[in-house]
Amino acid sequence: MPRRLTLLSLALLQGCYSPHPSGQLDANSDATLPDATRAIDAVPLVPGINVSDLTGNTDEKGQTATFQLVLNSVPTSNVTVHFASDNDAEAITNVTSLTFTPADAMQARMVTVTGVDDGIADGTQTVHIVFTSTTSNDSRYANIVPQPRAFNNVDNGRARVCLTLDEYLDGTLSCPTGRVVGTIDFASYGNPAGMCGSFALGSCHATQSAAVVAATCVTHASCMVAAQNAVFGAPCLGINKRLYIQATCE
Repeated sequence: MPRRLTLLSLALLQGCYSPHPSGQLDANSDATLPDATRAIDAVPLVPGINVSDLTGNTDEKGQTATFQLVLNSVPTSNVTVHFASDNDAEAITNVTSLTFTPADAMQARMVTVTGVDDGIADGTQTVHIVFTSTTSNDSRYANIVPQPRAFNNVDNGRARVCLTLDEYLDGTLSCPTGRVVGTIDFASYGNPAGMCGSFALGSCHATQSAAVVAATCVTHASCMVAAQNAVFGAPCLGINKRLYIQATCE
């Protein structure tokens, strides 16, 4: 009976129900309900995943935004929604899946998206939160793929530049047009390892490497550096040395 009254109230609100000629609401009979209203009683809510737009944009300084998800009906089994940023170099989510149970299916859940500094002066970039098929033992909720949600990751105007030189060679560390070297994030004359963005010290390292490079390069759009003992000292003997530099241009 409570459900019938709720549906009749819905019909009244939608203007699709005409009261009984006697003026009494007949809650025990479908005779006066339009076919469409009677059909509501027999058809369950359509399964689906409701996803909000993001609350705003992110930026390369770590600005965050959020979005929410909720099921629009109660499943018979757990439902897991899978998602991720389509460009992890620009933005990442704090989780990559959420599982809804029959008990909490109608409670909205929040996901946080954080902007990432890619070290490239590439301007504002459009990023998407993309979804893959849901997983569930409830066949109505299996293999649902919500539409992507777009947002922007705002560039911070900083660019990462690197220079690698073998011993006895010299080279130029250069910033993009309109920028100068702001900081020396890594410098090692010896046997450093790794790639730009993930350089690491080796067993041989001239401790004054960063100070020497900073004195030569900071505030300049470009600077010439020589990988030589005469510049950095001789941190170790009997090995071929190299110079790795990573700087941030501003």
